Amino acid sequence: MQSWDLNSRNVTLSGTKPVVLSLRPKIIPHSKQTTFDIDTYVDSDWAGCATSRRSTSGMALYFLGALITSQSRTQATVALSSGEAELYAIGLGVSESLFIRSLLLESQLSKNVNIRIHTDSTAGKSMATRFGTSKKTKHVQLRFLFIQELVASGVVSIKKVAGTSNPSDVMTKYITKEVLQRHLMSLGVTYPFGRVV
Repeated sequence: MQSWDLNSRNVTLSGTKPVVLSLRPKIIPHSKQTTFDIDTYVDSDWAGCATSRRSTSGMALYFLGALITSQSRTQATVALSSGEAELYAIGLGVSESLFIRSLLLESQLSKNVNIRIHTDSTAGKSMATRFGTSKKTKHVQLRFLFIQELVASGVVSIKKVAGTSNPSDVMTKYITKEVLQRHLMSLGVTYPFGRVV
């Protein structure tokens, strides 16, 4: 039986190994740099909930090479295909990226911010980059089609990434220990007392 250890300032799950979430930029901007990139990795687990058949979206947002935010969320709509579930995950990543972009622009920390969304889904990428719907995608909620306008205007670009290189995979489904270990470092999770296997 697991219990929460609330006696310290750090809330940890009893019986778990100590880990640290660190914010370490891998890119150091030079003083005259006015354009920055936001890289957001997204993934979904289509119909992963056995009870409701809802999918799970996961996203990991990087700025200056460091993880800024990540989340896992059950999708509000039941997706009829894996491509649709991936499109909803792309929508989550785009909305979070637009927030960080607005923050950087309005605070005048940057004059231009490029948003790159990385997905391992060819179908999701296709739905997000083409304009309009087809016979098979007419049921897709209109609120997710704004992504197509953002791509057409150049605000957002959608890139394909290999499934094995997608750190948001950790947030959508049960994964093996090996896959988790591979993604922990890119997610900013380190062990304070050396590597724990």
